[in-house]
Amino acid sequence: EKRRKALSIAFSRLPDPDSLQIGIFNMELLGEDTVEQLAKETLLAPEEQELMKSMEAEMPAGVKWDRPEMYLLALADIPYVRCRLVCWHLNLTKEGKTSEARESVAVVTRAVEVLHNSETLKKFLGVVLAVGNYMNGGTAKGQADAFGIDSLSKLATVKASSDGSGTLLQFVCQMFNKKFPGELQLLKADVAATSPAARINLIESETLVREYGAEVNSALTLLEAAKASPVAEYKGHSPDPMTES
Repeated sequence: EKRRKALSIAFSRLPDPDSLQIGIFNMELLGEDTVEQLAKETLLAPEEQELMKSMEAEMPAGVKWDRPEMYLLALADIPYVRCRLVCWHLNLTKEGKTSEARESVAVVTRAVEVLHNSETLKKFLGVVLAVGNYMNGGTAKGQADAFGIDSLSKLATVKASSDGSGTLLQFVCQMFNKKFPGELQLLKADVAATSPAARINLIESETLVREYGAEVNSALTLLEAAKASPVAEYKGHSPDPMTES
């Protein structure tokens, strides 16, 4: 009874059963949320379809199903209805679900290109390496040819002098400005150009792509099953493009 009540509410917003069938065949009349709801909540299981068909055969003449049952049977009469709805919903949502991920990738790609092509950044990293080797002089770390990128995050917290008057980052910037006068502003411009990428959550973008990929795979599975199954007879009023020869 709870499900029936929920279905009554859902079906109250739909066109009549015949128009609903035509809308599903032509992929029109229905919005994204309605298509998703139909695919997930309103389709009968095979055993439910058989039960309703047998009950319908025993109904007295002139007796009709109530509204929820009429819609359930109208949907059940459509060949490959779940496949149709899932693929339709995928088509309706593809732009919204992929555009965010595409934009995130584009922003990060632009940032990578800026940093990769920045000659000023290469000079700055060279100064960082030189300062690090100087500070580690006389130790095994004093003749390094490179350093871990995570070391850059420590420059702003490591003190450059015993009195704590400045950070190592400030000292490196002073040395950089002294060796390459005027280029500090160029470095700031390159770094600023990458700031939009710093706000991108790549884990969220990856999750979106994975979820969309799972939906695509689900639709492909349904399509393969539809291709492998016998063509069901459709008794509605609209020509069926999936079963017409």
